[in-house]
Amino acid sequence: MTQPKPNIAIDCGGTNCRAVLRLDGREIEYRGRGSNAFSHLDRSQDCLREAIAALADQSGADIRDVPCYVSLAGAIDDRIQAAVAAALPLSRVVVQEDCMAAVVGALDGADGFVAALGTGSFFARSAGGQVRHIGGYGLTLGDEASGAWIGRALLARALMAEEGRTEKSAFLHEVFEEFGGRSGIILAASTMAPADFAKLAPRVNDAALASDSGALGILSEGAGLIMQALFDLGWQGGDALCLTGGLADAYASYLPPEARASLVPPKGDGLAGAVILAERFTRGAL
Repeated sequence: MTQPKPNIAIDCGGTNCRAVLRLDGREIEYRGRGSNAFSHLDRSQDCLREAIAALADQSGADIRDVPCYVSLAGAIDDRIQAAVAAALPLSRVVVQEDCMAAVVGALDGADGFVAALGTGSFFARSAGGQVRHIGGYGLTLGDEASGAWIGRALLARALMAEEGRTEKSAFLHEVFEEFGGRSGIILAASTMAPADFAKLAPRVNDAALASDSGALGILSEGAGLIMQALFDLGWQGGDALCLTGGLADAYASYLPPEARASLVPPKGDGLAGAVILAERFTRGAL
């Protein structure tokens, strides 16, 4: 078997940074702190330099000319990607937004579609080694069907139900009272971050499993938004579809039959995708 060429794969998220150096038949791994390049560019550069220094130290080798693929949260444009690459002590570096590696990892490099559903959301298509993704703009501008979207939808529906503008349910009324009524919900929502809204998502899922109509309506609406995004990307029945993130299981049963029949489990995570992309970069195929 041909030994893979040396390369470095890094997957740096907002919380953790993981890296793998493949060199002379060895795989040297690193795990440390992470950071988002959009909100904390300097910190993310420091995290990546720490990872590279640790790999060099553990390997005992000069890795300055080893090709490196960096999957980085918040690396949303060419300016950020170039700034990060220039700050690293390596001669061959490519930096991409972390959603790319997440998609490639989930599909193990194969063609297909991904709906990533966590606190935020994005949707993607991988075809012929190329990835196109949409969404991921944050709750203010999008993040449809995400955990944050579910929490916000819950509070909005609780208000609308009390006004008679949507169907009432026991769960919606419970939330309305719990937050202190109309003024309490409005006040709470004005100070809530996306992560705060997302904390309400498990309760919506539990209520839906208990057949509460209000909760079912929220998840059904979210499933509709997922399908619209997938159709916008060109999804058709029979195309492989992978749901990832903490809400993957919650949404699966609300998708239409043709989508459920096309579901495939995620094969790997962001680091697995970064490894595949590092190999492509090393071959000049990225």
